[in-house]
Amino acid sequence: MKTNLGISMLLLLALVFAVSCGAGQPQTLKEKELAKVDDNVDPVSHLVGDVDPVPIEDDAEERPSDTLADVTPDVSGDVIEGHQGAFLPVIKIFGEPVKGTYTVKTTTASADVVMENVPTGVETKIDPGTYDFIFTTEAMAGKPELTLREVVIPSGRRVKRDVKFKVGKITLVTGARCVKSSLKIKRKGATDWMPGKFFTCREIILLAGEYDALRGKTPISGIQVYDGGIREILIRKK
Repeated sequence: MKTNLGISMLLLLALVFAVSCGAGQPQTLKEKELAKVDDNVDPVSHLVGDVDPVPIEDDAEERPSDTLADVTPDVSGDVIEGHQGAFLPVIKIFGEPVKGTYTVKTTTASADVVMENVPTGVETKIDPGTYDFIFTTEAMAGKPELTLREVVIPSGRRVKRDVKFKVGKITLVTGARCVKSSLKIKRKGATDWMPGKFFTCREIILLAGEYDALRGKTPISGIQVYDGGIREILIRKK
């Protein structure tokens, strides 16, 4: 009887010792793996299987964003020295730059002329203020004008402008075998013919709109020119 009681006490003491040491609590696979990880190794990197465990950087310095330059435009190229401003216009026809000139006027009631016959494509210094710029070019028939109104020129800054005339190209043809002959052209409703020499079978660049022409004694009416359009128009014998 005493022997059985002694055995029971020994078993009870063994059970208490096992519980206190954690031997009686089963470990998961995750717990077993984490038990192998050193204190200075990132446990997440270890569990996902990185070949080289990444040390934990508790005091890593904050780094500036690499995309900051992408969202902050560089405007230093439009800054100039001195108290004047600068104007740099380029006339474009069908997307290509062409030679031209412009006149600068104040936007006041008197519209005083500040500069005349200034070439395009060249930077020009001008006092700060608000101006109207009147452009013209011989790259199209009639040497028409186009005005940019109330352009502000700030001090110490460069203002760039692409001046785009709305133009189209037409060729007046006489048939499959085109015969070259002289033409007169004018805007529909105008009384004067455009200055310059024009011919059939030759491309003519005109402002978008409607025109009349005269070939010898043959009038040609209703010639439509579209912005950006390129057309051949057949002259029919009457």
